[in-house]
Amino acid sequence: MHSNPLFHSSFSPLKISVYGILVWLLLFVMAPLQTTIPVNNDAILFLILSYIALWLGFAIGKNFYLFRAVRKNDAEIQKQQVTKLFYIVVALAIMGTAIRLLEVFLLRGISFSQGAMDNRVSMEESGYGMLSVISAILSSFGFLPIFIYYQFKMKKSFIWRFIALLLFFAPTLDILLLGSRSGVFVIVMMFCMYAIYFRKIRISPKRIVFIAGIAFIFLLFSTHIYVRRTVEFTGEDEVYKHILYRSSVNFTLEPTDNMADALLNSKNRIEKYLYLSYFNVAQYYTHGILEFFYLFDNFDNDHSLGSYTFIAYHKLFAQVFGLDPNIGYYSTIQPRNGVYTSFFGPLYVDFEWGTLLFVLLFGFLQMRIFKLSKQGHHEYTPLYFYFLIIDFFIPVFNFINGAKGIYLITSFVVFIFIYTLSMKKIILNSVGNKNIVLKIIS
Repeated sequence: MHSNPLFHSSFSPLKISVYGILVWLLLFVMAPLQTTIPVNNDAILFLILSYIALWLGFAIGKNFYLFRAVRKNDAEIQKQQVTKLFYIVVALAIMGTAIRLLEVFLLRGISFSQGAMDNRVSMEESGYGMLSVISAILSSFGFLPIFIYYQFKMKKSFIWRFIALLLFFAPTLDILLLGSRSGVFVIVMMFCMYAIYFRKIRISPKRIVFIAGIAFIFLLFSTHIYVRRTVEFTGEDEVYKHILYRSSVNFTLEPTDNMADALLNSKNRIEKYLYLSYFNVAQYYTHGILEFFYLFDNFDNDHSLGSYTFIAYHKLFAQVFGLDPNIGYYSTIQPRNGVYTSFFGPLYVDFEWGTLLFVLLFGFLQMRIFKLSKQGHHEYTPLYFYFLIIDFFIPVFNFINGAKGIYLITSFVVFIFIYTLSMKKIILNSVGNKNIVLKIIS
């Protein structure tokens, strides 16, 4: 069975959260951008205390021994148990993917003939129902078959590995049709972590060049998605000026004059994409903190006590009990919509200074998940991977509230329960013509 101690030691939640801060600071200092709003000292204090609370949660979780995690012995896991688990997860993922495709193409009006913005409008106008929740959670199981395949070195045929990979990348279809770069990014990040964790990537100069090339191509492709999505409402002639001067994120961060001149005066599309990729990535990556400052100064609604960050659960609860989810209110609850406000923005909307307690508990939970994964409880590893994405991008975006993060987290939590039940051994005793369960052991 696969285990990678080096991965766990190199990618702890604490290290990744610190790396995330350093990358943000480096990009912010070097980016061809200028700020347009004043910095609030109270907001800076809020961010500093939030990070301290998160790290304190890590420290408490690391040294918390009331429920000591016992190292899992992979030798006790039988081939039949793994095979059963694999088939269950594949079945759930196929069911979820099928429901998702039926929902978005037949029931919610997404089409290949429409642009990304029209598809988004179709999704919003068609409403939100129980089927949407079920398909979102079950289709997220597509991340798990390839994990099980490599984690337990399964000797399945090529066709099963192909199905596992197909399920992993299946969400890409409707994500691209909606023009969502964050959704594609999650898929790429999870795939890269799988590849590193299972040692499918061997570091060498040639491979570094190859990976850098792939990353460069992905960056240009991501920029192309953004440009084509913008063209739908600006037209070809105005697209670059719109991105430079009228994009929603320009409210807090604007391009420098040199950057704007270089982009507008470049002669071919590839050159424009290169400039735009650099500028746009820097702007999108760094504007979340500035937008948080604006949110902190201008938020004047009632705090929503979790129903904004966990709006998917709020919608589900309302659907089950026949209540009005009041989606219109939540879509305008922030002073500015359609922008990133870092990880802490949605939490501030929900809890204000109570965010400190939330991130303390979140840090504690993360460290327990990390410790369990490190000690051989493989069922926790996908959730640990996703928490790493959250930690690294804390200054940028809330990957619980956005990018279907809450559905991924939910599916990974459900997977923990399925895994636990699949790996249990049931001891039976015959009494008459019936088998009576005497004991269930791990």
